[in-house]
Order: sequence, then structure tokens, then C-alpha cells
Amino acid sequence: MKKKWIVALGWLMGLVLLGVGSGAAQPVAATNSAWVADHAEVLSHKTVTQIDRLNDQTFKQLTGQPQLAVVTLQRLPKDEDDIHDYAVDLFTKMGVGHQGWDNGLLLTVAVKDRKYDLTVGYGLENVIPDGAKKKVVTKAVTKQLKAGQYDLAIRQMTANLGTYLVQRKGNILTPTQMAAKQAASKRRKQIIWTIVLIVLGLLACLGIYAWVQYARKQRVWRQFARDRVAAADFVQAYPLATAVSTAGIQKELELLDHLNSAPKQNTDYQVMLQVVYPVLTKELTTILQTNSVSLTNPISDYTLVLTQPAKATLFAVRTLDDLLDLLTPFAQAYAATETLYQEIWQQYCQENGVNADRQEHLWRFIQGHANYNEAVTAAQVKRMIRQVDKVMDDHGKVTITEGSKGSDWPTWWVVYSVASSQSNSSSSGSNDSFGGGFGGGSTGGGGFSGGW
Repeated sequence: MKKKWIVALGWLMGLVLLGVGSGAAQPVAATNSAWVADHAEVLSHKTVTQIDRLNDQTFKQLTGQPQLAVVTLQRLPKDEDDIHDYAVDLFTKMGVGHQGWDNGLLLTVAVKDRKYDLTVGYGLENVIPDGAKKKVVTKAVTKQLKAGQYDLAIRQMTANLGTYLVQRKGNILTPTQMAAKQAASKRRKQIIWTIVLIVLGLLACLGIYAWVQYARKQRVWRQFARDRVAAADFVQAYPLATAVSTAGIQKELELLDHLNSAPKQNTDYQVMLQVVYPVLTKELTTILQTNSVSLTNPISDYTLVLTQPAKATLFAVRTLDDLLDLLTPFAQAYAATETLYQEIWQQYCQENGVNADRQEHLWRFIQGHANYNEAVTAAQVKRMIRQVDKVMDDHGKVTITEGSKGSDWPTWWVVYSVASSQSNSSSSGSNDSFGGGFGGGSTGGGGFSGGW
């Protein structure tokens, strides 16, 4: 086995000389041996002798006779950027370790890339786990690497490996133990996958059942809505439903066929809320224009405050006059608030000498964002306009960098400013990244990588 390994290593060294290992032709160092390929020419005879002694004497006394190979490079090949992947491929090609035992170790060091990797065969995974990195690459070794003392650092790393392996020799697996471990691992994976498939199957069944039930609920709801909106007792209970057009009702019923939603309970109130009320909001202007009713406010004000009364109160009205009586106080409050905003805006512009273009920008912003259904004080409006004027550029664009909070501000302004500031802050976040270099490779074992 050792002879075969020496031939493979000699073949690998030839490839490196042609530029595969270091990206350029490198002379073979005089210190190379059966266990060392020093293509970076950084190792002394003393270090190579120590590695030879570990293999030929120390490891010969251990179960399975583990093998340690060391390869140094100036740089990784141009098409390689991950030293662990490169080292795993190298490990496989070289066949480090004994067949059936999978007990090889490969230390790869690329000096100019400032990277190293220890590849561990599956049979030594229990002996040298990923967490052994600090035992092998100590602080002293890292300091030596940073100082360019590669010979000393590699000598210390291999010595640490030898000591660690001897101390934990009881954890070395025999081929029989490895086969049992792999079989147990395979059984565990099979059990886990079986459980996963069973759980996924149950979830799929539950999902299908839930979907069928939900689809049925939707069908029942749509049919209930069609039946109730045309029922005499429904119209008698909710006369407001007769104010809207039959065509409008029909469109809303057709829209229900395309909506994936249904109320928790099928009630007449839900029919009013999801069928009649949407038509009422669309047709209120036409309804008020085509019927003889007395209006104290512009029709547009009534349409804007239709959302203000409680739905139960709104649905209980019997006539259009009752509807107007319900909406008029809201419409008057709406008009008064709109007038307040306009008066404060004009007053602010006059007091501060705001030019015509900026006045127009301010008013456009207020009209586009203000909620006239919300009661506000003159002081709140003035404070808000002053704040907008501070953060508005010459083109009328408002950029909020810090949200305004507190009861002194209109709700719509607090929501607008906070939402804007959150949007700004989220866009300035940073993405942190990190990497460890730990993990196993195609050897089925483990190991670790690092740099200095």
C-alpha cells in the first residue's frame, strides 16, 4: 500500500512541476520524501524527517497505522479558489491512508495565498473532529505563519497532529466499526426520511382536506349571498339595498366568484357588507343626483364620509333622507376640517413669505395626504405644515428622515412620517457575511481550513 501511495505522490509532484499545483514550474525541493511534497520549497530537512518519523515509527504503533501527507504550494492553481475543495481532490487522487480504514491525513499549505487545510479520512473523524483546529493550529503556529516562518509552523502543526492522534488513539475506528457506524447512520437517515415522508403525507392530506372544506365554504357563501340579496325578508330588513342598482349588485355577485374569501358566518349583515355596501360606495353620487333629496353639503363630501358611521348604524337606515341625516354631521365636520387646513396653510404662507410655487407644492401635499375625517387643532395643522416646509425641496418632494411621534400630531402625519423614516432606514442596512472554512469533503470524513 505504501509503495502504491509513493507512486501516486510522485505522479502528483510531476503534475505540480508542470504548473498544476502552483500555477508555475517549481523545482522539487531536496527535502521531499515519501510523505512530503514541498513544492513551495519552505521546509527544512529537520521538518521532513519529523514527518517521516511520525509515519514510519509513531503511527506504525497505532491501530490501522494512519498516514500523514504534507503538500506545500506557492499558490493554488488559477482555476481553484477554495483550498479545501482542492485538498479533498488531492487527497482522493493520492489515496492517503489504508484501504478499508480510510485513515489518511493531508496537510495542504499555500504560502502566498496564506491558506491551509487539513483533510481527514472518515476513519479518523472521531479522533480529529472539526473542533480540533485550535489543538493543531495554535496561537503560536498562527504567529509563525504570519511571520513567514513556514517551516517552523508546519513542523509544529504536524507535531501537534501526532500528539493529538496518539492521545486519542482509542477513538480510531476499525473497518468493522466504520461499516457498523455507516450502516447505523444509513438506518438513521432512512428512519428520518421515512418520518419526514409520513409527516409530509399527513400535511398534504390535511392541506387537501382544508382546501376542499374551504372551497365548499366559498361555494356555500356565494350561493347564500345570491339567495339572500333577492329575498323579500332581506329587502324588508335592509331597505338601503333597494337604493342601489340591480346591475351593480349583479357585478358584485360575479366578483365573488373570483375572490378566494368567505366570512366566518353567512349572515345578512355579511351580505350587506360584502355585496350591497361596495355598490353603495360606487353609486352614492348617482343615487343622490337622481333622487329628490335635500343636501346641505356638496355631494362629494357625502361620498367621502360614507365610511365614517358604524356599519350596523348605516345598514339600519330606512330611507335616503335617513341616510343623509346620518351622514350630514360627518360631512360638515369634514368640510370644517378641510377649511381649517386651507386657512392655516394660507396663514402660514403669508406669515413666512412662501413663494407661489412652494405654496402650490405645500397645498398639493396636504390634499394628497391629509385625512379630513380626523379631528385636528389649528396648532397641530400649523406645526405639521411647518415641518413639511422644512423637509420639502424646491420640486415639492418631501423626504422624511425622522418620524414624528406623540399626540400633538395628526394621526395621518405620524403614520406618514414614521413609515417614510422606516423605509429610509431599512434601505441603509448592511449585509454582514462571514465564513468558517470547516466541513467534510468527498472523503466522508472531516477536517478544517483556515488562513493567516
